Amino acid sequence: MTRAASAQDFEVRRTDDDSVALRGALSEEFVDTATATPVRLADFSELAEAGEYYVEVEGTAAA
Repeated sequence: MTRAASAQDFEVRRTDDDSVALRGALSEEFVDTATATPVRLADFSELAEAGEYYVEVEGTAAA
C-alpha cells in the first residue's frame, strides 16, 4: 500500500498564501467502475469562499 492509498485526510489551500481554507477526511477507498481504479472522495461542499485553491493529500502531488 502506498502512502497516498493510506492517506486519510485532505487540505484545500489558497494559492495566494498557501493558508488552509478547508480540512477534511477522505472517503473510504472504493474502485471506480469506469476505470477499475481505486479512488477516495474529498467533500468540498463546506468551502463557500470564492478563490483559487489547490488540494493536498499526503503522499501525492498537489493538484
